[in-house]
Order: sequence, then structure tokens, then C-alpha cells
Amino acid sequence: MDMSLDEVLRAVYRRQDFKTEVLVGIVCHSALLGDEISKDYAMLKNIIDRHESVIRETWKKKRCGRRENVILKVLPKIPRKHRPDYEVWLRKRAEKQNDEQSSVQGEVLWPFLNLEDLCQTQPILMFLNARGRNTPWTFAGSELLHSPYATWTGCKRRTGCWLYNVFTEDPHSGCYGHAFMDNSEHQPPQNALKRCRQDGLLVLKIQHQIYKFLVQFCQEILSETFQESERPYLEYPIQPEPPALQFPLNNQGYTTMTAFNLLGPYRGRSSIDFARLHDHALALLNNARDHLWSLREDPSYLMDLINFRRRNHPSYIRNMLMQENYWLPAIMDAPAFSVDGGRRIIVNAYWNTGLMQCLVEHLSVLKDTFRDGVVHNLPEGFTTVYSLLNHSKVTCQRMVEELQFHVRSAPGLRDFYYFTGCCGERHTETLPRPMQLDQNEQELMWIFSIVEESISICKKCSFSKLALAIERLDFLIRTDKRIRQLITSEILEDIAVLSVVVECIRQVYAWFWHPEVSQFEEACMEDYEEKLSRNLELVNYRDWFIQMEKHEPPFKSLDSLANYPIHDYPSAVNINAMIQAEELLDAFWKDIDNYMEQKTGVAQHPFISQCLVGELRRTSPLAAQPDQVKPAEYIYIPLSRQLHDESKQITGTFNKLSIHEKPKKKLRRNANNTPKQADDDNEANATTLSPPKPRKKFTLHRRPYQVFKTIMGLHAADPGSCPKVVKWPDFIHAMTCVGFAVEKLQGSAWQFTPGKDSDVARGIQFHEPHPESDIPYAMARRFGRRLERVYGWDRDSFELE
Repeated sequence: MDMSLDEVLRAVYRRQDFKTEVLVGIVCHSALLGDEISKDYAMLKNIIDRHESVIRETWKKKRCGRRENVILKVLPKIPRKHRPDYEVWLRKRAEKQNDEQSSVQGEVLWPFLNLEDLCQTQPILMFLNARGRNTPWTFAGSELLHSPYATWTGCKRRTGCWLYNVFTEDPHSGCYGHAFMDNSEHQPPQNALKRCRQDGLLVLKIQHQIYKFLVQFCQEILSETFQESERPYLEYPIQPEPPALQFPLNNQGYTTMTAFNLLGPYRGRSSIDFARLHDHALALLNNARDHLWSLREDPSYLMDLINFRRRNHPSYIRNMLMQENYWLPAIMDAPAFSVDGGRRIIVNAYWNTGLMQCLVEHLSVLKDTFRDGVVHNLPEGFTTVYSLLNHSKVTCQRMVEELQFHVRSAPGLRDFYYFTGCCGERHTETLPRPMQLDQNEQELMWIFSIVEESISICKKCSFSKLALAIERLDFLIRTDKRIRQLITSEILEDIAVLSVVVECIRQVYAWFWHPEVSQFEEACMEDYEEKLSRNLELVNYRDWFIQMEKHEPPFKSLDSLANYPIHDYPSAVNINAMIQAEELLDAFWKDIDNYMEQKTGVAQHPFISQCLVGELRRTSPLAAQPDQVKPAEYIYIPLSRQLHDESKQITGTFNKLSIHEKPKKKLRRNANNTPKQADDDNEANATTLSPPKPRKKFTLHRRPYQVFKTIMGLHAADPGSCPKVVKWPDFIHAMTCVGFAVEKLQGSAWQFTPGKDSDVARGIQFHEPHPESDIPYAMARRFGRRLERVYGWDRDSFELE
């Protein structure tokens, strides 16, 4: 064997694997790596079965500096920062290097082996549990999902290659990782997982490094613990498996989606959690429903979005000479822009609701498909998961297109692009402007290019890169104030949705590459190809929805919606203005429903009608005040002494109780507001009726009580009592005080999940305001109306302790 492993990998990268010396290198290195992996796994399993609890306690007691010393002693050249493969990609992008050299580097092949992540408490302990309690065969299919920059274009077929690597369930079978040929007399076992030689070699190299590192790490930890013991640590009896590790909380007391994603490579197949994805997708669906409901209920909400779109539009992008379109002032002030911008708002609201509805329905079926690391419902669940993959890709493509539009609409990012063509052309292409940018700005533009490239490249490696790009984008926004000022709230909302959808795609691919699932691929080929080609529910909704894009609603009549004084004092003038605006908004939506019913036969698709259950909040007319009767003028006229005999005047004290008075009958009014006598029989019957179920009241201390008092309707005109803004940390603290667990998703989304003792049925999601995190009073009231609509809360639901 003359060629080294790296030389063989580079030859495979250059597609020179048809040469004899390369084929010999593939076969020889595959056998050597497979045997080494089997040996290291046997050692790791013996250690974990006996001393996992000891290793946990020892590692938890170590400080960060001592943890670094242990890891550096085991792997001296380990990268220090999180995601070193991304740093390699940035350097390669800046220097315009070739992929050939970097594709086989350690930082790219195993990016999860870095000092920043492994020095934390949970990752390496979860890593040991997953790899020591499960065979290498379990991870062989999904190993490359966590190394997106280690893959290259080429043969990606699971089967059908004339030379492939075999991964057997028993690592001690003597052929784990070995290369086989189709025409060979020796064939692998039936349940073996087959990978093309291009991917198979990378998987073997990654697994060899992982097991080698974990064995040396355990030996280093145990050498400190048992250095004074005369008994070798491998001679101790096997111990029961310790309890599962809990997910960590950050310093503020909540979890983050970034932390969950960070633990994915270390948890292995346990990271597949369709139930958790279902909760996130359900929150996104509820957000879309609340958005659509607010568009129909609140006139000011629709006008605020139209005005926001007027200020944030790609038409403001200038050409290469920094010249604006000469027609820009006219088009922005014209009523036609309100029609175009408003239609886009409504179209996106309808479309996103349908996409999220389908996503939730798929995940609700698959919540029990993968439990406790075991695949269930096969082969029936295979086609459902593939249908979920197809729908997730459609949703991802739609959200990437929206993100692309919003990036070019952001005022802070317009100068990073220029439009091609003449100044008078309204439909032109926008391209990145060649200009001098600092390091973070340049990285931001590269991230946007990765996101936009993922629209046309539907491969699992591209979606892994997309997930990494979104994670890095979220990191830049959180850590760099200048980058945060460039981003708009729409971009943050798109990032929140994309992060959930891309994570769904990643987990679906991890589920497909599980060895137990791969056995059913050929048997279910025809069935899932049929479901992949079309999703009937989504197709029917799209056919109904296309008519909406052709309609031009009467947006010109909505100019008066700007005068909707919902937060002002409820005077007669303000109440009349609110009633007129609400009647105008109702007529506007009635026009849309009538048009859809005329074109499609259905005014509202079931996806939409499910969102609009209930009554819209409408302002009641001001009750007419009765005319005040002017009191009669009193004139004192003294009584004549001739008519009044003082000798007969009664004097003294009186006992009022001794005077007989007729008892007054009690009257009670019924629903028709007519008097009704309440006799003894009715009183007795009333006592036998079951009392209404009391609504739960929350007793809170002053800080959360003041938050809920504000968002639940403390009037803005109340002097000295209404704060102008609500601090976002105060809002999070208030939600935790009423029993919600908090999780920070990527982008601006925050997930609030009810606890086990809570009486609410589902969670809710709110977006953090941008660029400042303070919640204005108008937005706080919208938060309160959402809580009232979902949970039935009002101001009387909270009291001060």
C-alpha cells in the first residue's frame, strides 16, 4: 500500500478512483480503519459499562482550566473555537482556495471536536454515553450530516455502486467498514449498511478519530481517579446506566435552540425529536393564525404593515453610480403601491398559514415514529416522512425567497446591492455591490449568498450548510450591534421560521440514514415517489390560493384606517372613529371573501376557516346619556298660623320599628331585561345549580404584576400608572412567573411552553422587538389581546400579593 489515506481521499475527490493503485488504497485503508474502530469501540464500551458515573462526577468537579488541560493532553492540535469548519470555509472564501486540500482536514471532518464546546459540562458526557452505549453501525449513516463541508459532489447513491463500504451491526464481525465489489464472491450480511466508497472512506476516517479520542479521554480521567488503586479499572463489575443528562440552562435561566443544535452531533440518534419539532411548528402555525386574525380584526395593524412596506422596499436600491430611479417618488406616493404592498402582505399571510398547517399535520403523525432511539411504524412511516421532507423543502424555498426580498428591502442593507439596467426600468435584477466591507459585513454578505444558493441546490449537504449559515447569522446579530442595526424585524422573523424548517430537514435526513430505515428504501420506492411528487392537501390549497394573487382588493379605501385611536381616551369622537374604521375593514375583507367564493366556490379554504373561529373584537357604540331633568325651583312659603294649631303639634321621639310597613318584594331581571319575581321556590332551585367554574387567578409580586397590568389594558391616559414601554426581560420574567418554560429560538422568536402544572393547553410564541428590545405600549396591547384570545386572560386574572 503505497498511497496514504489523505492521498487516496484526494484522488477520490479528483474522481481518479478508477486507477488500480487508488482502488488498492481504498480496499486496504477501509479494512485497517474498520478494524481499528472495532477495537476502540470494544475498549470504550468496557469503560462506559463500568465507570460512566465516575467519569461524570469527575468531569463535573473540574474547572474550565483543568478541563482544557485534559483535552489538550489527549488531542494537542484540537481547534479552540466553535465550528472550525466554518472558519476554514471563511478563510478559503477570502483567499479563493480550492476545496481539494481543505476537504480532508481534521477541522472539516470532525468540527464538533473543538475546545470551546467540549469544555462545557454536557457535550462530552453525552458524547460518551451515545458512542459507548450504541454500536458504530448506528451512526454510520448520519455521520456526514454533522460535517457539511467534508462532502463533495459525486456519487451520492446508497446502493448500486460497484465498489462500496459495508457497515455491519456487529462491529466484531471482521468486515466492519470493509470495501466490497458487486461481482465479488464474498458478499456482506443482509442487514449491513452500504455506503458509496466516496462517503464510506470519510465515515471511516471520522469514526476512527472519534473513538480514538474518546478512549484516550476516558483513560486520562480514570488514571487520575484510580491512580492509587491496586485493582485495574477494567476489572470492576458492570454498573447500571446512570440517568439521562438534562439539557442545560443559560445564565438567564432559559434554554436556547442554538444550545439544542450544538448537542446534536454528540447525542447521535437521540437528537431526532419529532415531538419537539411539532411543538415549534405548532407555535409557528399559531403565529401565522394570529397574524391573519389581526389583519382582519385590527385596522391599525394592517395600516402599520402597509406603511412599513412603503418604507422598506427593494425599489429604493440604487444603480452602480448610486443613482436612484427617477420614478421612485411618484410610485411610492401613489395608491397603486398600497395595492401592491397590501396584496403582498395578505398573500404571504394566507400562504404561510397553509404551509405551517401542512407541516404541523405531518409532524403530528410522526411524533411517535422515532422514540427512545428506536424506529417505529415501518414501513408505513417511511412514506409519511418522505412526504414531510418534500413539504419541508417547499417551505424552505418559500421562506428563502421571502428572506431574499426582505434583505434587499432593509434600509441598512440597500447600499450593499445595486440594480442593473437603466434607471427608468422598474423590473431589474439586484446584485451585490463590489465595495469595501469590514470582516463582519463581508461575512454577512457571504451568509446571505449561501442562503440564496440553497434555493436551487436541493441536496442534503446544502441544507446542512444552510443550517450552519443560519446559526452563524443569528450569532452575528446577537453579538455585533452594528450588524443588528442593519437587520429588520422581518429578517429576524424569517430566520426564526427557517431555523425550524431546516432543523426538520436535518432530522428527516438523520432518520432516513438510520440503518433500520435504509432496509425499507427499495421496498417503498414506488410508494414514496408517488407521495413525493404531490401533496394533495397542499396542491388543493395552492390551486385555491392562486386566485388570491390575481385579485386587487380595494386598498384605496383604507386610507382612513390610519385614524384608529384604540389607545386614546374613549371619548365619543374616538369611539365613532374606531367604529367607522372597523366597518371599513370588515367591508374590505368581505370583498375578498366574495371574490374567492365567486372564483373558487369557497370563500375560505379549511386551512383559513380554522384560523378564524370566534368573534372579532368590535367597538360598541357609546351609550346615550339620559337628558338631565332640571330641578324645580324651590320657593319657601311659610305656613300660616291660622291654619296650624301649635297646641296640637306632636313632639317627642319615635320608634320607627314599631311602625308597620309592607315588605318590599324582590325583583330580578331575566335575559330579556323584564322584571321577574324571585320567590322561595326559585331561590331553592338556584342553590341546587352547579356554580360556574372559577377562573384561575395569578397572585404575583409587583414586577410581573405591573407587566400584565399594562399589556392587559391599563389605559394610556391613566396618569402616572402606565409605563411607556415594557422591558423585554420583564416580560420574560412575567411569563415564567405564571408557569411557562422559555426557549430562545434563532432569530427574534421566543417559545413559551406551559409547564406540567399549568392549566393551559398549548404554548405560544412571541417575537422580540427590533432593533430595541423594549415593547412599545401599542405592541404590548397586541401581546395582551393574543393572550386573552388564546388563554382567556384579562386584567382581573392577576392580583398583587
